[in-house]
Amino acid sequence: MGRVSSAKTAEPVPAAGAAGQGPRTPHVEARSITKRYGEMLALDNVSLEVWPGEILGLMGHNGAGKSTLIKILTGAEQPTSGQLAVAGTPAQLRSVADARSLGVVAVYQELRIIGTVSIAENLSYPVLPQRFGFIDRRQLKKDALRVLSARGIDIDPMMPASQLSQAERQLVEIAAVLSSGAKVVLLDEPTSSLDIEQIERVFHLMRSATAEGVSFVLVTHKVHEVLDCADRIVVLRDGRAVAGGARSEFDHERLVAELAGSTGDSHQSGCSVVEPAPSAHASEIGGTSPAPETPAQHSSTSATSAPALRVAGLVAGGVRRADLDLHFGEVVGLYGVLGAGRTAFLRALFGVNPMRAGEVLLYGQPYSPKDPADSLEHGLYLLSESRKVDGIIPSLSVRNNQVVAALRSFRRHLGALDRGRVRTETDREAQRLDIRGNPDRPVGSLSGGNQQKVLFSRLHMAGARLLLLDEPTRGVDVGAKRRIYQVIRDEAREGKAVIVSSSEAEEICELCSRCYVVRKGRLGDVLLSGDALTPDALRLVAVRAEEEEVALQ
Repeated sequence: MGRVSSAKTAEPVPAAGAAGQGPRTPHVEARSITKRYGEMLALDNVSLEVWPGEILGLMGHNGAGKSTLIKILTGAEQPTSGQLAVAGTPAQLRSVADARSLGVVAVYQELRIIGTVSIAENLSYPVLPQRFGFIDRRQLKKDALRVLSARGIDIDPMMPASQLSQAERQLVEIAAVLSSGAKVVLLDEPTSSLDIEQIERVFHLMRSATAEGVSFVLVTHKVHEVLDCADRIVVLRDGRAVAGGARSEFDHERLVAELAGSTGDSHQSGCSVVEPAPSAHASEIGGTSPAPETPAQHSSTSATSAPALRVAGLVAGGVRRADLDLHFGEVVGLYGVLGAGRTAFLRALFGVNPMRAGEVLLYGQPYSPKDPADSLEHGLYLLSESRKVDGIIPSLSVRNNQVVAALRSFRRHLGALDRGRVRTETDREAQRLDIRGNPDRPVGSLSGGNQQKVLFSRLHMAGARLLLLDEPTRGVDVGAKRRIYQVIRDEAREGKAVIVSSSEAEEICELCSRCYVVRKGRLGDVLLSGDALTPDALRLVAVRAEEEEVALQ
């Protein structure tokens, strides 16, 4: 088998075919792929091969470079340096259409099934069979039945796609891709919302297609799935390929260690895990608890003894159970694999996802927000992970975006806006946060980093007391990231209470005094703090927590 270029493995070597057949040619080959976004290095000299008829498991924690590599292999992004080859021929994939024409296609988590039309129309889109200028529905159904039956999918092709389960939608999209002639299918976290039986259906389809020479790249964070399904495994960490080889070269412990950047168990990696008993935690809901001791490296988050937020047994959409304590002057982290429930928890606190059970105390008082407006009235603000969807108002000026949540405080006695004061205070904020760009221009014209700083300015000017920060540095360059880190520390020093939810373990460790590891909608049973809070320990615990959850199913 071929090898991955890394510090631990040799350069890719052409694999020998079956006896007497001579060397094979990879469906896709990537050589020394590097990708930079400004100062950020997303991929660093990554090489890999995808061989005919194999399932390649591509693993790595959030931010390891998996998504960037998928985009490059499918033409959605171009590498800064390095070469690609398809079927042995050098290829420049300048678009998704280029890659698709060569048989390389990705199926993402956000499936592109159109729910308002039939399954058959989804399978034939964008070219539907015509007869006398109208859709030939008889031929449409016949073509769809052929595609579905070839993949062992027993579904009425004429029913609306909206009636499909998530697993069926996944199967239909893979079937559609295969029917288009795809030779390499990259599956991005295809099982994230499926149960065990549904996952096996997807894997069965993949295995049957490999018998026809089709290859799959299974992008996942789930160790047990890769060990069960993949023929070869590649591990990315911090943008580098750190391990690769045949499935037989990996066992569970080695794969977990490669993902976490550790070669030993949790004790060897410096990880100590605090597992508070949920019942004991809930029993303290009416009182106060002393603030956790803050290690020296997190002196910016020294906490007072007064609790800002206490959560016990919270159940909400996407949250199975959450227990958490947060003090004023403290920055606490949430870390977990994709889909673990970090965002769902923050949205529940902000009043987006209704709370179904449990108790929450905000500033020592019972708290159950009716909606986000109610949360804002309580001084609790959410900085969404989707800056352009739930954050900035692109058509408004930078100034207006800064003050939109605090307009009431800028009104004169008769209700008129004090524009002079708006200008003075927004200019002061722009200087404090180093917001670059014309403040009277639309905020949509700024860079991502400056847009994010505008949102932090908005929270500050609105007088937020408790900040829920979901991926606060996503999509910003290194310089903006460092500035945002300083802003978060400053907010904590001023006595604010801050929760940082991040997919970057290094970010959590730099900012937070404590971190809750979130798994499958559960929060509060795994907590790291002090010297135990390291990037390697976070990754290791997150992987093992995921595996323990699967074992309980």
